[in-house]
Amino acid sequence: MKNRIIFFTVLLVIWIAGCSWYYLCKVRSDCGQFTTAVTETVPVPLSPVSMPVADSAEQSVVPPVYTVLFNSGAGQCELTDADKAYFSVVKQFVSANPESRIEITGYADYTGSETLNLKISTLRAEYVSQKLIDAGIPVALMATSGKGESEPVADNGTIEGRAKNRRVEIVTHKN
Repeated sequence: MKNRIIFFTVLLVIWIAGCSWYYLCKVRSDCGQFTTAVTETVPVPLSPVSMPVADSAEQSVVPPVYTVLFNSGAGQCELTDADKAYFSVVKQFVSANPESRIEITGYADYTGSETLNLKISTLRAEYVSQKLIDAGIPVALMATSGKGESEPVADNGTIEGRAKNRRVEIVTHKN
């Protein structure tokens, strides 16, 4: 009886290893590229764009699309002065244009399960939304969503590419 238990345990371990290999190498085409979040911690600038505060003559100009980057596995980040300056520009714009709306969309890289990536991208979007609310922007003007690992902007096969895909995009619309 004991030999059968050992045999089936070994068989189960081999089955799990084979299924994991098949999923990574054949389904996701990621054979040999899988790394954990711990090994790929790369210092990432949290906002790639510097945005000065607009004066009153520029309040009718729609703020450009803005991106906030996140570290792997993180649903929160430290906002930079550039992020806060951008939020200030958006606040001035929506104050001058109360019919405007703001789309906040979170994304993730492809490490982890699709379910986890969708959840973390939604958490990132909600985090940025809360920071915009804290900056004085009405919640009624915002729509948040998470798109998980869909719509990457860079190659998920590299550490740098994955860092660019862990993002929240803020798009302001003037209705």
